[in-house]
Amino acid sequence: PNIDDKRSEVPAKVKQIISKMTNKRAKERYANVEEIIYAINQSIEQEKEENAALEKLAAKGHQKSEEIKQTRLKQQQEAEKKEEFKKFINLHIQELKNQIESQVKKYNSRVEDNRISLIEKQRIPKTDNNFSIKLNGISGFFEFFDYEALKTTIPDNIFKQKNIIFLGKFRTNYLNHKLNSCFGFNLVLVQKPGEIYADWYVASFYDTGFSGSSKKEYCLDLQEFLNEFPLCFVMHTVAVNYKKLEDSHIHRIIEELIEFS
Repeated sequence: PNIDDKRSEVPAKVKQIISKMTNKRAKERYANVEEIIYAINQSIEQEKEENAALEKLAAKGHQKSEEIKQTRLKQQQEAEKKEEFKKFINLHIQELKNQIESQVKKYNSRVEDNRISLIEKQRIPKTDNNFSIKLNGISGFFEFFDYEALKTTIPDNIFKQKNIIFLGKFRTNYLNHKLNSCFGFNLVLVQKPGEIYADWYVASFYDTGFSGSSKKEYCLDLQEFLNEFPLCFVMHTVAVNYKKLEDSHIHRIIEELIEFS
């Protein structure tokens, strides 16, 4: 008889035993009860081994599934953390724009001509947060470095000590011969431990007596900043004026544009 017609879930070994016990040829059947018992015991042991093997595989599969879940959860958390960081940075860039725009409006309200324009979203590489101010063809550009590049390149040491979390720069589009450079400074966003918000600082570089040149009030590109900034606090060819951003720094920008427009 075909046992599958009645019990399809019966193990294959048991099916073989039943088939041999009910074989039409007597010589093909078990010779005695001992042989049947032996065959049944073998079937039970085989079933145990199969179950143990399957349980081991199932445990391994479950472990792998949990690892995948944890990896995806970690990736999701990291993505959310990056997104929150970007929002946090964008908020502070917008506040910086508002501060600059306020001072520009106050200046413009006091003059009939030579008014300054604030132009947002300059298509300079790296980020859409860049913007500029312009006066009679003379421009100053506010540029912010790439989020991901900063996360992977900002070292610890002095940067961690000074709680630096983000960087940018301001630069003009012309050479100021009095300064032997294009006027500018780096923008440094600092968030102190336990503080909810961050503050913008200005890092204005100048050459020291140890240098063969005499540039003043200039900014550095990202890699130059990472290399030079920590050294500025010891004897070095480059030094820095490092202060919290105030309206006087914006007034210095306006003064520079007026002088060279």
